[in-house]
Amino acid sequence: MRLLPLSLAGFLIFLSILLGIFVASFISVPVWVMWAMFAGGTALVIVGFSRQELVLPGLICLALALGIFRMAVALQPNAELIPHFGRVIKFQGQIVETPAVSGSVARVVVETSELTGSSVRLLATVRRFPEFSRGDTVVISGKLEPLPEDNLAYRRSLLERGIEGTLAFPAIDRADTSPFSWLRILESVKQRFSQAIEHSLPEPDASFVLGVLIGERSSMAPALRDAFARTGTSHIVALSGFNITIIAVAVSWFLGLFRLSLGSRFTVSTMCILLFVLIVGGGASVVRAALMGILVLVARERGRVYDVTNALIFAAAVMALMNPYLLRFDLSFQLSFLATLGIIIVPPMAEKYIYWIPRQFGIRELMAATLSAELFVYPLLLWHFGMISLVGPFANLLILPLIPLTMLLGFLVGVTGLILPALAVVLGWVLHLLVTYQLGAIQFLSRFSIAAVLLPKAAGLAFAVPLSVISAVYVRARFRGSAPVSYA
Repeated sequence: MRLLPLSLAGFLIFLSILLGIFVASFISVPVWVMWAMFAGGTALVIVGFSRQELVLPGLICLALALGIFRMAVALQPNAELIPHFGRVIKFQGQIVETPAVSGSVARVVVETSELTGSSVRLLATVRRFPEFSRGDTVVISGKLEPLPEDNLAYRRSLLERGIEGTLAFPAIDRADTSPFSWLRILESVKQRFSQAIEHSLPEPDASFVLGVLIGERSSMAPALRDAFARTGTSHIVALSGFNITIIAVAVSWFLGLFRLSLGSRFTVSTMCILLFVLIVGGGASVVRAALMGILVLVARERGRVYDVTNALIFAAAVMALMNPYLLRFDLSFQLSFLATLGIIIVPPMAEKYIYWIPRQFGIRELMAATLSAELFVYPLLLWHFGMISLVGPFANLLILPLIPLTMLLGFLVGVTGLILPALAVVLGWVLHLLVTYQLGAIQFLSRFSIAAVLLPKAAGLAFAVPLSVISAVYVRARFRGSAPVSYA
């Protein structure tokens, strides 16, 4: 029996971990099946010392069992927290997410180790005032309740964020003394940066720039949000890996116009992504999305499709082991993964079919990346929202080339506004011209009656067929050793 290359063996093992977690998120796997898989996999590995062809099946079996086991552990309630449910408790903790404000209430996620000895996250619904920020140390007193059982979607969204209990309108005050907190510093930078842009730009420019830079859309008018949705450009102002991945490609493309080497483009683009993470505040979802964007840059700089595909699957497996709810319940993670996968594997495979797109100014490169990402995320978006944009590829082609410049000018306006507000206003007028064109193009295209169509949810399965075929062709080519190994 022919032994598979090490890179392909690793690919199958990482994929098996993801498959185990994914299956266990839908069905409850009996404990005896799990232990049988562990025992069988271990036996195959041991026998593999004399028959090497059995090692890989054994490792795949162990990887599947590991994924199933990790999901099973995550589904178990925190036994140390159960005795506190239904009781009034008082504890001190730190707010670890930006409070979500809705009308007269706010929802804050507080992390504390005083209840169980280890860190737990609790969701407290409080009155909007006084206002709290991420990084604040607070003292809370209220009745702790378990996660709701009657709303599974909401329960899963809380579990995906690591939340294990809730409190309804507890007493909450800032602690008398607060320890040093990087979260508080990052949140302060983010707020001051946002305020500088809001003071330097009119609306809807400020909302658009904040959406592009930090994914902030709360101040965006509903009509404008609808225009983004109808033109398939919502990812530009959404904090997701799809956004960062596309922007990473666009930044690299923009730098390529100045004849910079791939290495220089990779370095500058990576620095832009890291700067983005710092401005946004470095939350877990942002870090995951940024990692996906950096993997795309690695693929384009190193050129080895095999290696970067393995790195993507490995990164996804590690993230899923850390938080198994991501794989099935986190739309941002799913969009990040699919967009990155599309950009990595499709352009080298499609090179001979897109020869008619001009190479000048990197148009072919940008168009291929954009269409690849959109092809892979469309089925998921259609499944969740039931809307598909027919003008999306054209709208993205008009908008994306200017996103790097928009980000650069937006960053300069925000930083300058912190130091010299008058100069920020001058830079803001330059940015205003750029944003006016982009918003004008989006609003113009959104007015066409055929800009977007509503389809039944099940239609997402039909749109998944091309994705499945491309993935199957790639995997089959890997087994045969005939898949493209580098970017043209």
